[in-house]
Amino acid sequence: MSFSSKKRSRNERRVRNVNSVGNALDIINLILGILVIIFTFIIVINLKKNEKMFAPAFLSASLMNICMGIKYYKRHEIIKSIALMIAGIFLMVMTVISFMAFW
Repeated sequence: MSFSSKKRSRNERRVRNVNSVGNALDIINLILGILVIIFTFIIVINLKKNEKMFAPAFLSASLMNICMGIKYYKRHEIIKSIALMIAGIFLMVMTVISFMAFW
């Protein structure tokens, strides 16, 4: 076995490992996206009655952005990762503000 084939097999293992983590993050992202849609639909039905649903909606969106930021960080796409992490932090702040305002 030559040196290049050992290096190639190591790289293929690393790519498979990143893909498995990426698939798990995609499933988490799908679930959080469905939750965001459900929460916003509940909010739209009756805003006054369901105004407390803003905090879970913001929290789900925040976690969704953070998961995508982790996925892009694993892919070594730093710019996208930083942008998504900043968006996640902003939505986390919005979660705290909406929780304090409505509860």
